[in-house]
Amino acid sequence: MALFKCIKSGTVVEFTAQHDIDEMKRHPEYQAVDVPVVAQDVKDDGTRQTIILRKPTGRPRKEQLL
Repeated sequence: MALFKCIKSGTVVEFTAQHDIDEMKRHPEYQAVDVPVVAQDVKDDGTRQTIILRKPTGRPRKEQLL
């Protein structure tokens, strides 16, 4: 299993076949994503594992100058 992220849109896709993974590594518009860094919640329902990816929401809080 390998995750790849589109550089333009930010879409993350998963590939399991080794041929597809090798082709995506050579694709200039996609970059490989580390699974432990991105995966925050993993649900296991017995038949498959679902990885839930979370993006930060909104912009960071402003810091007040005293």
